[in-house]
Parts: sequence; structure tokens; C-alpha cells
Amino acid sequence: MMANIEKISTQQFFILLFLSRVFITLTDIPPLMGGMEVTDYLVSVPIYGLFLFISAIPTFFMAKSNTNSNILDRCSCISPVFGKISAFMYVAIFLYGIVLTMARFDMFATSIIFPKTNFKGFLIVIILACMLAAVLGIESIARGSVFVFVAFLGTFIAVIFTVTKKIDFLNFSPIFYNGSGTTIKSAFVSVPRTIEIAVVLMSMQHLKGNTRKGMAYWIIGLNVFQAVLLFYMIGVTGDYLKSQLFPAYTLAVVAEFGFLQNVDVILTSTWILCVFLKISIFLYMIKDCMKVLISKKYSNLYIFISTIIVSVITFCLNPEAYSINHLIKPIVPFILYSICAIIIPCIVLIYEKVKGVKIYES
Repeated sequence: MMANIEKISTQQFFILLFLSRVFITLTDIPPLMGGMEVTDYLVSVPIYGLFLFISAIPTFFMAKSNTNSNILDRCSCISPVFGKISAFMYVAIFLYGIVLTMARFDMFATSIIFPKTNFKGFLIVIILACMLAAVLGIESIARGSVFVFVAFLGTFIAVIFTVTKKIDFLNFSPIFYNGSGTTIKSAFVSVPRTIEIAVVLMSMQHLKGNTRKGMAYWIIGLNVFQAVLLFYMIGVTGDYLKSQLFPAYTLAVVAEFGFLQNVDVILTSTWILCVFLKISIFLYMIKDCMKVLISKKYSNLYIFISTIIVSVITFCLNPEAYSINHLIKPIVPFILYSICAIIIPCIVLIYEKVKGVKIYES
């Protein structure tokens, strides 16, 4: 059963997931998180990290007991019907992730890159490129992520280096000036947007190396990155941050690095590549889900159909709808994340514990 399965290192895999989640961080919209002072954003990072780690505990146990099969293999061994229901839920969360990503990128592009321009055509081109990458497989996507990571890290360090001298510590407001409730809620709401936990559960059969250690480093890396980014955004822009749709981009705009006077252009290019990687891996995950839900015969056809569905939804989406919080109401990702990252893995772990078996011994 394990024959002809693509294998990638855990380092490549979690670099890919880091870049996938980074785009959500870079396009967070402070005006949608009303009631928080700027320093509270920074305080919310370790709280988010704690919530994320707690929600990932079932995934850690799944990786401990078995890394030779993904979550749907183990669900199907409990019951074929349970396997198909689980596959449907994972398709739903990955489709939601793709649509949310495209909505964010559409709003970012039409607000910052090409204001008042119809960006749908370019979005469709990106989705088609992602389809091709998904057809090529997870190994190709993971290899590409390493080059994107180097480019992203280089430009990010350049931004940080050039804006350090512009930090004003008077920009940091008192912590919890308006209470801690909104900060804790913000951190809690951020966790279900980390759909990459579902990718880990779906990809264990592809990984070479210590999955648990890789996931721990990934969670720590995400939190360190977010903390550094927010520290500089607050230190440089202060309360101005709360009035910006995309404060991370604002930080890049004020950066100048030697002969590169427009670092924001380079950084924006790497953001586009992050979008490409995120959608590509989600499409690939949908293909694996559909193999369980329907049949293993038409794997690439599933990617094609998913691409058409996403393209139609993207073409119909109004970016303004996203800006008024239509797509990111917490209840939708919370339900999907709870089912896919917590409930289904817990059912599998409890079943295997009760039966005293490990599905596909490693």
C-alpha cells in the first residue's frame, strides 16, 4: 500500500507550511479586530501559540503512534463510511482555505497593487498555475518552497534591517488597557485559520523524518516570526497600524535597502509565491481526499474539477464582501477546524487505543 508514494523531508514540508501560514499573517486586517490597543496584538502572539499547540495535541499523538498512513487511511480502517465522511470534511476545509486565500489576495491586490482594477483574470491564472503544480505532486511543491523561503527570508531581513532605526518605543501602548478579553479572543480566533494542521494529518505518509519535532519547530517558528513582525510594525507605525488594511505592507513601504528603494515590490512578489504554494498544496490535499471519497482512478481529474470550482467562486467573489467580515466570521473556520484537527483525530486515537491496534505499523 505504501508503494509509489512521494516522499519529502520534514524540513521541506514544514518550510512549505510556514510559507503557507505566513500569507495569512501578512494580510491580517487590524480594523476587523476592534477594541485592541497596538501592543495587545503583540501579546496575543504567545497566547495564539499556546492555543495552537493545545489544538495540535491530537496531531502530535497521531504522528507518535503512526507516520506511515494519513488520517483518512486510519478513518477508513474504522469504517469505510466514516472514512468517506471524514474525506468530505477535509475537502470542505481545504476548499474554504483556498477561497479565503484568494479573497484575501484579491482584496490586497485591488487595494494595494492595482487599485480599482479588476484583478479576476490574474487570479484565475494563479489558480491554473497552482493546478499544474498540484498535478506535478507534493515533491515538486516542497522543492519550490525552499527557494521561495530563501527569497522571502532575505527580503524580510532586509526590511527589518532598514526599519530598525525608525522604531519609537513610545508607540507601544500599555498592555490590556481595555482589558484582556479582546486579546484572548483574537488569539483564539486565529487558531482555526491555521488550516495547515489538517495538511499535516493528511501528509504523514509522505514525510521522511521526525514529524513531531518538525511540527514543534514549525509552531515555534510561526510565533517567533509573528512576534518579530508585530514588534516592528508597532514600533515603526504605532497607532497608525490600526488604520491600515495591510500594516505589514506599510512596513515594507517605509523600508529602503541600499540601492533597492522599493523593497515592498520584492516582498510583494514573495507574497504572491506564498499564495501559489498554499493553494497548490491545498489542491493536492483535495485530490488525496477525493481518492477516498469517490475513487482512486481519477486523481488528476479531481484537481481539475476543484480548480474549476475555485475559479468560479473566485470570479463571483466581491472583495468588498471580504472587507466587511463576510468570509472570516469565526464560526465557519471554527467548526471546520474543530472537526478536522481535533474531533476526527481523537476518534481515531480512541478507537485504536480501545482496540489495541496501530493501523499500518511503522
